[in-house]
Amino acid sequence: MKFLIALFAFGAAVIGVLVAVLYEEGNMQYSDRLEVIQNNDCVVVLHGLKMSPRHLSFMARSLEKEGYDVYNIGYDSDAETIENIARNQVRSQMPQTCEGRLHFVGHSMGGIIIRELLKQDTPGNIGRIVMLGTPNQGSEMVDFLMETPVISTVFDLMFGPAAEELRTKKNTYLEELPAPVVQTGIIAGDNYIEPIGGMFVLPAPNDGKVSVKSAKLPTMTDFVLLHDSHFWLPISHEARMQTLHFLKNGKFK
Repeated sequence: MKFLIALFAFGAAVIGVLVAVLYEEGNMQYSDRLEVIQNNDCVVVLHGLKMSPRHLSFMARSLEKEGYDVYNIGYDSDAETIENIARNQVRSQMPQTCEGRLHFVGHSMGGIIIRELLKQDTPGNIGRIVMLGTPNQGSEMVDFLMETPVISTVFDLMFGPAAEELRTKKNTYLEELPAPVVQTGIIAGDNYIEPIGGMFVLPAPNDGKVSVKSAKLPTMTDFVLLHDSHFWLPISHEARMQTLHFLKNGKFK
């Protein structure tokens, strides 16, 4: 029974992703309405688990329109642990020099990678951080997939060791990972496309993959809740505008 539920959840998630992408294709003019402004700050943008820089392309474009020097970094999320992804894959793609401040924007696991990067070495010109749908306390959806027979084996093969570090139970990695001490804005969603995770696995409210409670950090500077799903958060016009506002002002609108 659990296998069928998990299979249905996976299929619903795929359909949801396709719907979100097709919908946004008709709304690409959002980013183009922004006036190009010159500044010297840089922004490192990091996607989530099993995604790619393309998922953050709308966010990157909005940031570029505001004059930021944007590094929309790709990485192989299922190859290594989060610590090694940060050290071996992401760090070498970060800007070597930045005239202004260095900001970070991360979606989902991308936010955890930001925390790992700062744990390893905090840049002297560190600016602000925005996390969107980041499972800072872990995700019960990962627990469900890891504990379901047969599905757990497929989960390990498909998502690798980094995904296992996103569980909520007996997770010393997240428990010991320092929260950012710089200005950090958290954006969470309370809408979901995936009905199984959203309705039966995750505590409400949630975005289908991460609960609002899990997204929060005790050291966060500001928090905003949007009526968006996990996949949609970095694409959402409102989320992008809130991200820009926080990077400029240290608070959401």
